[in-house]
Amino acid sequence: MPATHLEYAAAQMAHLRMLASILVPQAVKSANILRESKRYIELWHRQRRDTKSPYQIPNYLPQGIIERTESERSNRGLGTRRCRGCYRDLYQESFQVEFRRWAQLLEKQYCYTCAKVNLRLYRRTRFLDVLELAKSRTSSPALIMTETKV
Repeated sequence: MPATHLEYAAAQMAHLRMLASILVPQAVKSANILRESKRYIELWHRQRRDTKSPYQIPNYLPQGIIERTESERSNRGLGTRRCRGCYRDLYQESFQVEFRRWAQLLEKQYCYTCAKVNLRLYRRTRFLDVLELAKSRTSSPALIMTETKV
């Protein structure tokens, strides 16, 4: 295993130990914590994550992990739909668009987590575009010519 992978794993384990020392004593206060933890662990148990996919990064809690409320359970009759980002079958409360308008709004067929990833990617590329534009304006020949005349 490459050293970079080992360093990454060591840092993640240190963070998990810190979290566990704080959260494990409080776990008895939450009735659903064991089911939610099991659901999260089993998420990638059967297949590997695609490391090139921005939707399968470990920094966001995926939709469908936290236990659903009674009002959310009443939407069970609507079934599930597949998110276009993480390719998971999720219930209605994980999406911005209602299932009855699902086919009309392709850009809204991302769960809340994947939509947040899209927003961050858009903002980052937009920022880099603005930065590139600023660089090009400050290094344009017209500006250099006016500076030498002064």
